[in-house]
Amino acid sequence: MGSPIEEKGRTEDEQSHQVTISQDYYLGAMEVTQGQYEKVMGTNHSYFQGRRVKRESSNHPVENVSCPPVSPAHSDSHSLPTT
Repeated sequence: MGSPIEEKGRTEDEQSHQVTISQDYYLGAMEVTQGQYEKVMGTNHSYFQGRRVKRESSNHPVENVSCPPVSPAHSDSHSLPTT
């Protein structure tokens, strides 16, 4: 984890280091929709919604995510719905 020293825009807090994932880690096969994100997070920060799109955007993919820090005690309560 981190970034290579030669990466443009790299800052000092991006030191490369090994990370071990000790619990199961899942990736979805499909992108998260704006409707799914809003259902879980209670808000939708997507740029492409409302007057910027020609139709209702709840089935559009989320392109802008803003997540507050999650404490380890509550990490299991923040997951997106699966179908």
